[in-house]
Amino acid sequence: MRGVLPQQILKRKKMGFPTPVGSWFRGPFRRVIDEYVLSERALARGVFDPPYAREIVARHAAGENHTERLWMLVNFEIWQRRFFDAEVQ
Repeated sequence: MRGVLPQQILKRKKMGFPTPVGSWFRGPFRRVIDEYVLSERALARGVFDPPYAREIVARHAAGENHTERLWMLVNFEIWQRRFFDAEVQ
């Protein structure tokens, strides 16, 4: 790509491709949080502390960044459903 891209791009360190998961959780994919973090089913397992889960979801929706925590909770619940509940998705 020499001659096409600027030198600052060609010479910079390798970097990942960030995805806007945090803003997705505030907008079009909020339903993912509702289903995998806040649903009766997820909270009934007794693994997540319901008041704390609700608090970090509310704080994230208000603009704080809890993307990593929420991403881990979503993935943990999906894992539980797959391997404990034997759901196939």
